[in-house]
Amino acid sequence: MGAQTADTSLPAGLYRGPLHGIPLALKDNLTMADGETTVQSRVLDAHSPKLRFDGEAVYRLRRAGAIIVGKTTLGEFARGAPREAEDGFRIPKNPWDSLHGAEP
Repeated sequence: MGAQTADTSLPAGLYRGPLHGIPLALKDNLTMADGETTVQSRVLDAHSPKLRFDGEAVYRLRRAGAIIVGKTTLGEFARGAPREAEDGFRIPKNPWDSLHGAEP
C-alpha cells in the first residue's frame, strides 16, 4: 500500500489500522519481502541466501496500515554505530542537516 492508496481508501471506508498511511523506515536487521536485508555485514553474502520475506515485526506493521518506505543503516548486526571504512557499506547522509548532511 502506498500513500496515495492510503489517502483514497479512507473516504471509501477502508481503514487499515492504527498506523494507516504512516510512512516508516526500518532498520536493516528487519527482514522484508520487498527489500534486501544485509544487517550491514558481508557474512550473509557468502553464507546465506538473500533474505526476502516479511518478518513478524514487518508483518504486524503492514497489517496495522504502515507504509514501509525503505531501510536505515546500523552497525554490523546492530552492534554500535555504522563504520563506513570498516564495514564497506556507505553511511547515508541527511540532506536537511547542514552540519552532517550530503555534500553539495
